[in-house]
Amino acid sequence: MSSYQVTLSPTKTHFDVREDETILEAALRSGIPLPYQCAQGECGTCRAKILNGDWDLLEGLPAARYLNDGETLLCSSKPKSDLEIEYEPIVESSFHVNCQVSSVQTVTDEILIVRLAPQSNDFNFEAGQYLNLLVGEAKIPLSIASGPENERLIELHIGISPGNAASDSMVATLQLNASVDIELAFGQATLTRSTERPMLLIAGGTGFAPMKSIIESSLSVQRDRDIHLFWGARSPELLYTETLVKRWDKYVPTFSYTPVISEPATGWNGATGFVHEEAIRQYPDLSEFDVFLSGSFDMVAAVAPKLLAANLPRAQLFSDILDIIEGKS
Repeated sequence: MSSYQVTLSPTKTHFDVREDETILEAALRSGIPLPYQCAQGECGTCRAKILNGDWDLLEGLPAARYLNDGETLLCSSKPKSDLEIEYEPIVESSFHVNCQVSSVQTVTDEILIVRLAPQSNDFNFEAGQYLNLLVGEAKIPLSIASGPENERLIELHIGISPGNAASDSMVATLQLNASVDIELAFGQATLTRSTERPMLLIAGGTGFAPMKSIIESSLSVQRDRDIHLFWGARSPELLYTETLVKRWDKYVPTFSYTPVISEPATGWNGATGFVHEEAIRQYPDLSEFDVFLSGSFDMVAAVAPKLLAANLPRAQLFSDILDIIEGKS
C-alpha cells in the first residue's frame, strides 16, 4: 500500500498517510493530537494551511466554504504528494483534571447531557469557556454548560453523530462512572470579557451550552444585568432544556427568552425562521449590546456579518468560532 509523508512545520514532526486514510486519521494513528471535533467537515476545528504539496478535499463540506487559499480540512483531505503543513502544537492547559462520569442523559438521538465530577478542585474556568476531552491521543473541544460557581460538577451538552467513528469513540469514553481526563480552560468569549451592557445571547442547537454557563454565572454575580436569550432549533423538541430556561424567564426579572423554530409543525405559535433574524427584528440597532453567538461553524460564519451590519461593533461580539474563522485562535 502506497503512502505519503506529512511534515508539520515548524516542529518538523512527520508521519505517513496511507492511501486509505485522511490526514487526520493518520496523525491520530501516529499519536499526534491534531485538533478536531466533528471529523466530518462541518465544524472547521481541523482547518490547517498547506505550505507545500498537493491534496484532495472532499466536495460539498459545510466548513470548506470558509477556507482561505492554501487551507484545507484535515479530517476530509487525502494527500496526492508529500505535504508540509503549518501547525502550532496544542499548548497544554494549566489544568489537567481527572473526572468521574456522574451522569449521562440522552435527551435526543443527537444530544447528550453529561455531568463530570472532578476528582480535585485544583482548576478554574470562566463562564463561556470550553474544555478538551482527552480520548486516546485526541483532544475534543466541548463547551462547558455549567457556571464556574458550581465546583462539584462540570456539565457538557454534546451533539453526537451515531455511526461516525470519532463521535462513537467519544460516546464510548463517556460511560456512566467511567474515569475520564480533561484539560481546561480555553476560549475568549467569556462573561468577564464583556461589560455591564445588556446581553443578547444567540444560540443554535447545542450552542446553548456556553450560554447556560454565562446565564448561571451572570445571575450569580451580575443579577441586575439584562439578558435576552434567543435559542434556535429545527423543532421544539431540540430545545432540550427549555423547562429550566422557562423557569428563568418566569422568575428572573432581568431575563427574557425567545425560542425560534426553523421548521415549525402545526401548532407552533412562537417565532419562526432564523434565530438571528428574530433577534435583529426585536433589536434593529445592536450598538448598545454585548452579543454572544454560539452554534455550528456554518451558522456562526453566516450570522456574524448580519449582526455587524446591525450596528454591532466587532469588539462587542463574542464567539470562539468566529475567532477561529478570523484566525485569532
